[in-house]
Amino acid sequence: MMDKEVDQPPVKIQCLEGNIKKIISKTLDKDKMMSDLALSKMLYACSIPFAVVESKSFKNLIHILRPSFKPPSHKELAGPLLNAVYNEIDGLVC
Repeated sequence: MMDKEVDQPPVKIQCLEGNIKKIISKTLDKDKMMSDLALSKMLYACSIPFAVVESKSFKNLIHILRPSFKPPSHKELAGPLLNAVYNEIDGLVC
């Protein structure tokens, strides 16, 4: 009696590691907004200049932590994100 596994040709296993990493680390819009707000709140609370997000060191850190994440620009930090955080805090105070 022959074993069925012996009669079957070997199955090719395609290496999907690179594709899986891209799929797993893909930043969703909701996650992006939450990440941007958390980052902006930290920068505001610690009085860190907005230009830090443009620095090579910061970009390298972000790339190591999550390669697909694109941090907000200093203009986004000084504009829409600052307004969003202000409105959030203003809503808590009033």
